Amino acid sequence: IHPADRIGAIPAVGGTKGVDWGKINELKPDLVVFDREENTEEMAQACQWPWHASHVRSVHDMPRELRALAQRISGTTLANLA
Repeated sequence: IHPADRIGAIPAVGGTKGVDWGKINELKPDLVVFDREENTEEMAQACQWPWHASHVRSVHDMPRELRALAQRISGTTLANLA
């Protein structure tokens, strides 16, 4: 995981199959990003914040999925999502 000296500043809020909604609520996110292959539908349904679900099955899916994410955040500055 790189850069190692900055990774500690990223808050841990769960993993692919479980999430700590209390920690996420404390962060007050502008957008929560899920992946359909990794995260459960129940996680997305429980999310009280705006969310986006990608569905990456191969490297060939990346352009489409990145465009969809870019459209989702088009009205938001990236600084607000960092």
